[in-house]
Amino acid sequence: MPMADFALADNVDTLRREHPFNARLAAQGLGQVPNLAGVDLENLSATMTCAAMAAILTVPMGWHVLDDHQRVLIFDPDQTRQIEMKLVDSEGRTNEEILENIAAQIAGYYPECKWATMDLGGMPTLAVRGIPLLGDDGQTTVYLDQVFLYKARERSPGWFAEVRVTMAPEDTVKTLDMVELILQSIHWVG
Repeated sequence: MPMADFALADNVDTLRREHPFNARLAAQGLGQVPNLAGVDLENLSATMTCAAMAAILTVPMGWHVLDDHQRVLIFDPDQTRQIEMKLVDSEGRTNEEILENIAAQIAGYYPECKWATMDLGGMPTLAVRGIPLLGDDGQTTVYLDQVFLYKARERSPGWFAEVRVTMAPEDTVKTLDMVELILQSIHWVG
């Protein structure tokens, strides 16, 4: 699938610092839009330099991207799909130990959730289904999926990009397809 299949717009407006939503988040100290390193109008994508990841990555147009120097957030304008990326040190733990720790934390908060570990595209992965969240009306419960993926940082043993993807169950497959393209696009800096 090309990146254009996930584009929500045919321009980079949501990837500009002066976009009203991005400017408001920056004023609240929630991060800045990373620098644009390139735009591919044919593929409806933009390449950005992300300090928190020490990486250059490509995202589809129409999505918002913020970098607070600790993590990178990629999310749709409706804020119904969110991708959080950050660099983590495994501190000598195995992939299985990292995933089991996250699963235990989620099970402690949300014992009714279903979860499974797997390998997706060579990345250790934990998928969680059925995280309850109070809806916008304050009365209805909605259920979300979260998927945690760990992409090894080349030339940095023990370091990973921890990627947490949150979305409604009906958006899971398509969102993960997009995340796969974003992760394939990563070029580590330094």
